Amino acid sequence: MKLITLPIIVLFCFIIGEIIKILFPNKTKVIKLIPFIMSILGAAMSILIYMLAPQTLEQKNILEVILLGMISGLASTGSNELFKKIKELRGGN
Repeated sequence: MKLITLPIIVLFCFIIGEIIKILFPNKTKVIKLIPFIMSILGAAMSILIYMLAPQTLEQKNILEVILLGMISGLASTGSNELFKKIKELRGGN
């Protein structure tokens, strides 16, 4: 994928994950499913990019596109955890 495509997928999934947490604040079952939801959403977004603008992707195989999208979706979950740990270390709630 080009340099900008993966960060866009990660950012999009991160924002959707935050929206899910706001919409379902006390639903632990839904919150536990966020990594799975983000991986599916990342795969769907990468397929959409692959279909609409194939020149932005270097991959020629749809399986590679799906896997990179899933990894990008999971990266958004990991970045959320990183932000939470940094906030904890600084003494925030």
